[in-house]
Amino acid sequence: MTTTADDVWKLLAELVEAQKETERRFQATDRQITRLSQEIGNLGGKWGRFVENMVAPACETLFLNRDIPVHQVSQR
Repeated sequence: MTTTADDVWKLLAELVEAQKETERRFQATDRQITRLSQEIGNLGGKWGRFVENMVAPACETLFLNRDIPVHQVSQR
């Protein structure tokens, strides 16, 4: 079977369409990754605040129990 110029043009057109679809999918994936990164960051911040709120009161008590005066407590 001989490949004609029309066959080549048809293949090129299909390639262009496939490339457009690939680009569209890359952009959609990039948006999802960006959103996921933000959600992970928010979760990390919430988890950090949770741990701080659990540890801070205990630290003050531990210092006072060892006769180490606590004059001020600051978080972050």
